[in-house]
Amino acid sequence: MQLDDYIDNMTRAFLECAAWADCPEDSDANTFTKQTRKQAYQYCKRFVKTNQTLVNEYMNAPQNPWLKSEEWRRYQELGHDLWLTVQGQGAGFWDRGLGALGERLTDVCRAMPSLNLYVSRQNKISIEFH
Repeated sequence: MQLDDYIDNMTRAFLECAAWADCPEDSDANTFTKQTRKQAYQYCKRFVKTNQTLVNEYMNAPQNPWLKSEEWRRYQELGHDLWLTVQGQGAGFWDRGLGALGERLTDVCRAMPSLNLYVSRQNKISIEFH
């Protein structure tokens, strides 16, 4: 797989987590606008590129029950934890059993603005990226 394929997996997990964690129950959690999917992909890609050293450490972190061994799966977990940590949810990088690495990833996310998720009249999910 190429990096863009991994980031695509990361983006899908990022959006699934967004819908699961922050979407109103009466909305269709699997329906994101095309613009939101594109923006989410760029957001995830920028996170990976900007924090390449930390991401590489994450990809090579020792095995524990929370991290899967397959690289594509780790990118999914990266996207999931990115949403949770940026949004200040009760879980995220800091509770994956990664020690100092989890704390450093959390610090990066705390410096990022939170994202606003909303559902349009057409029941499409959008995210305001800052």
